[in-house]
Amino acid sequence: MSGNLESRVDLCLIALNTFVKNPLFGIGPQNNASIYFPNQLGLHATFFDEWARFGIIGMIFLIRTFVRLYKYVCNIVDEGPALRAIKTGFYVFLVISMLNPVASANVAISLFFILPVIVLENHDSK
Repeated sequence: MSGNLESRVDLCLIALNTFVKNPLFGIGPQNNASIYFPNQLGLHATFFDEWARFGIIGMIFLIRTFVRLYKYVCNIVDEGPALRAIKTGFYVFLVISMLNPVASANVAISLFFILPVIVLENHDSK
């Protein structure tokens, strides 16, 4: 499939239809998903793909993890440019995750959560 908007929408619809057919637990991780949808599920839209894979139960845990991480980072970082950057990064990550492949989630978590905390901890220890 090409990278145009129509194919992205089609891939999102595949994930949403899969979620509707398996709402509670989804169809399982990628290895299992390839049995049902070879070369289609998991190519775009992180959150839609995760709904299809893990259903409502899995999404509750995923969202809870992000909310707890966000609150934790916001509590340990003082008000100022660093906190604004982290918050902005979090919101950018959410938007990107709605539109891009699952691999982007790993990069976004590293760039917008882990890296700022490491930088701040090194800065505070000096």
